[in-house]
Amino acid sequence: MRVAIVVADNTVYLDGRPVGVDLSAMPKGVVAVQWDGSRGQVEYTDQPPAVIDSLDDYARFVDAARAELDRVIAATAMTPERAAAEVKAAIRQRKIAQQGGPMDGFVLDQALLNMRARCLTMAGRKPIPTPPPHAGEWRLDDGSWRRMTCRQLIDTVARIEDRNGLLWAAARAHMDQVDRMVAAGATVDEIRQYDYSEGL
Repeated sequence: MRVAIVVADNTVYLDGRPVGVDLSAMPKGVVAVQWDGSRGQVEYTDQPPAVIDSLDDYARFVDAARAELDRVIAATAMTPERAAAEVKAAIRQRKIAQQGGPMDGFVLDQALLNMRARCLTMAGRKPIPTPPPHAGEWRLDDGSWRRMTCRQLIDTVARIEDRNGLLWAAARAHMDQVDRMVAAGATVDEIRQYDYSEGL
């Protein structure tokens, strides 16, 4: 293994991978240590570099760097639980992207919800009168305009909300399935390959 110790940076390089290590206990005057696996060189502040054929004098710093690197690798290693969290986050994002999306050319937004509330207030507990009042003109997602009655607007919003409910149910079912896969001992690859497109 190639090792480089840079005292000023409190860094030990293990095969090129930097690892932060407390080097305050390094021998006085040592600036850096280079090791190629069989021999190396020590650089000093007050004398010429010295060739070494053993890393024993610096073994504790190398061991500390190895331990820290192992800890970091273990902390960031992909596990089935982490893979499941990734997949469930993707499921949520897919649901959000679909939820409130275009239906009949409309996107469910606060303006539509506010207008629906006004239409329902006008109607009160009675059926919406015929001909129903107009909710106004609404810009469609393709840039065109459509004039809608209150009844048309209420029905459109209801259809979008029904679809959103189905999307949430599908997303929940997929996330539950991912949890079951983890509990059953599925591998990281199996979890990542889970197809959650159905219903979404």
